[in-house]
Formats: sequence, C-alpha cells, structure tokens
Amino acid sequence: MGFPGFISLVILLIASVATAQSKLDRAVQFVKEGQYDIAAPMLEQIAKEPPGNASACYYLGIINMASDYDRSIQYLEKAIELNYGDAEYHLTLGNAYGIKAAGGSIFGKIGAAGNCLKQFKLATQLDPKYADARAALIEYYLQAPGIIGGSVEKALAEADTIKMMDPCRGYLEEGRIYENRKDAAKQLQSYEKALSVDPKSLVAYRALLWFYSGRKDEKKAKEIFTEGLKAVSEKSELYYSVGLYFSQKGDFTRAEDMFRSAIKMDSTNAGSYYHLGLCALLSGKNLEGGLADFQKCLQIDPAKHSPTWPYVHWRMGMIHEKLGNKSAAKSEYEIAYKMNSHIEVIKKALEAMK
Repeated sequence: MGFPGFISLVILLIASVATAQSKLDRAVQFVKEGQYDIAAPMLEQIAKEPPGNASACYYLGIINMASDYDRSIQYLEKAIELNYGDAEYHLTLGNAYGIKAAGGSIFGKIGAAGNCLKQFKLATQLDPKYADARAALIEYYLQAPGIIGGSVEKALAEADTIKMMDPCRGYLEEGRIYENRKDAAKQLQSYEKALSVDPKSLVAYRALLWFYSGRKDEKKAKEIFTEGLKAVSEKSELYYSVGLYFSQKGDFTRAEDMFRSAIKMDSTNAGSYYHLGLCALLSGKNLEGGLADFQKCLQIDPAKHSPTWPYVHWRMGMIHEKLGNKSAAKSEYEIAYKMNSHIEVIKKALEAMK
C-alpha cells in the first residue's frame, strides 16, 4: 500500500469512528428522553459491531432495568467486561441486582442482594471519591436485613467517609440515615450542619424545607425559603422544590405560582412546565393551558428531575380525555407507547381506548 492509500485508509477509519459515535450520541439522547423503543435497536446494532461497545451495552442495561432485570444485568456485565474500570457501570449493575433482589424467590433475593452489595463496593474501590456509590451503599445498609449485610453503623461510617470528601453531602446523607431511624432531632441537626459547612447549598436548603414542611411548620419553612432565595444561585430550583410541596398537598394555586416563578428564573426548567401541566390535570382547571405547558416541556432537553417524554404524552392524553377529545387522547397514548412500550400505565390507557 502506497502512502496515498494509507492516508485514505486512515481517513476512512476516522470517518467510521465518527459515524459510530454520532449514532451512539443520537441513541443516548433518545434514552435521556425516555424513547427506549427507538434507542434500543440503534444501541443493539452498535453493541454488535466488533470489538463491542461498552457505552452501548451500558445504555441497553439502563433501558431494560425496569422491564427485564436479567437482560439488564447481562448487558451491564458485558459493558464491564469491555470497560472494567468504570465505577458508574458497577454502580448501575448493583442497582440492577437490587431490583432483582426485590422480587423472585428467597434464595434468588439473597444471591441478588449479595451481588448488589459486591458491585457497590467495587464502585467505591475503583473510585474512592465516588459519592453516589457510597450513597448507594448507605441505602443498602439501611434497607437490607442484618443477615445479608444491613447495618446502621456501616451506613453512618459511609456518611463519615463522604464528609471527608464533601462535608455538606456527608451531613445530608447522615440526616437521611436518621430520617430512616425516625430520629427527627438528629436528622435536623445533620441538615443544619450541612448548611453550616456550605451556606449556599441548594440541596441543604431543600432538605430543611422538606423537613419543616413535612412537620407542617410553614412558618419555619417560609423562613428557610426566604433565606435560601438570598443565598443560592439556583433560585429556580428552590421555587420548583416548594412548588412540589404545594402540589403534593393539593394546593395547586400556590404550586402554580411557585412553578411560574421557577420558569421566570430559568425558562429551561422542564420539571416546572411538566408540573404546571399536572396541576391543570389534577385540578381540572385551565386544561388547555396545561396542554400548552406539557408542549413546552417537550421542547426542552429532559433534566434529571423531569419526567421523560412518554410520561408527558401520557399526561397530555389524560387531559384530552377530560376535554372529551378521545381521538387526540388516543393519539397521545400511541405516541407514548411507541416511545416506550413497557410502561404499564401507558399500556392500560391505550387498551382502555379500544
């Protein structure tokens, strides 16, 4: 092969890698949007291409986790085989085993729980500063019986380890442990310590807000909210958090005010648009406005806390049903089903239209 031929081969290889990455990026975006049935065949094709693709296997594991945990485990184990050193892969495999442990026979549960704990520990060994993996260990220690490793003392030890890396998060995790133990005094003390080490922490203010709101101490909750608005940079998220509280109480008017304020602060707050639509649906008021808010939600890249697109279309279908437009409702349910055919509430809504 001459030099020109070699250069051509290199260019072709680069183009092939770029094309594969482009396909993967599109598939991952579909996963983030919740369009699993569209993403799955794309990822399966990429995963089959030699020598295999760890990222494609990882996202196939995520896609299958809720509907087929055994298949999810197979994909995630393949991802780890291709890229053993990725702590996030081990954490996600641990989560899949955790889901499996929640079902099945007693012996199957014990085996899956053991594998869950093993993968969480491996994640922390691969990345000792991986706080999410340590938080997963805390959850395991709190939920598992002692016979398979459950231990409040071990959970507190993990919280202490997180404190050394991120004091604010460590105290928040500690507060979660005391919440689990129904020790409100120590829970509050931990949340206050979290705020003291990071006075601008949105998560600390949010924890305190929910603490006082859950105890119906609206005066103290309002004080925390007012302080938080002065301290945090993510003001939109603080409004959003209070909106969720009012929405869960059924106080949709005050919830809507909070969500609108969140959007004024950040027009890309997809969760606020979604919950405005949900307020309209649950209250039965301003249904057309609710549809418009759901539509706006679909125009924004989904955030971690906002529902994925199939759920948005499902809720839009419910509003159309309330408006008496069965044809439009069926259309929305069909769109949702094509995006993810494994969501039971969507399947039931579509079947009811027959």
